[in-house]
Amino acid sequence: MEKTIQIAELLDKTCELYDIAKEEIISRDTSQNALVPRIVFINVAKEYGWTYAEIGQAINRTPSAIFHSINSKLKKTALYERGYNSLKNATINESGRQYYYIES
Repeated sequence: MEKTIQIAELLDKTCELYDIAKEEIISRDTSQNALVPRIVFINVAKEYGWTYAEIGQAINRTPSAIFHSINSKLKKTALYERGYNSLKNATINESGRQYYYIES
């Protein structure tokens, strides 16, 4: 899949959506306030085509940590689904053109 959005821009949109500072997503905080936005960001970034290493570099994590986050049990929760869908919708620009397509 083509990388049509910069990873830093996606991280900014995640922070805006969750009203959270970038430092909180990058931190080692495992509370839901930081963990859910981090997991949502990681999964959307991966669907954009960013590699584990590129995503990890953006949030100070190893590629293996990114891999394990993508396979997180958190993805099966309603809290994750709401955030994921909101971030996906937030990447639609004013013209209505969606940056990427995700099959559900």
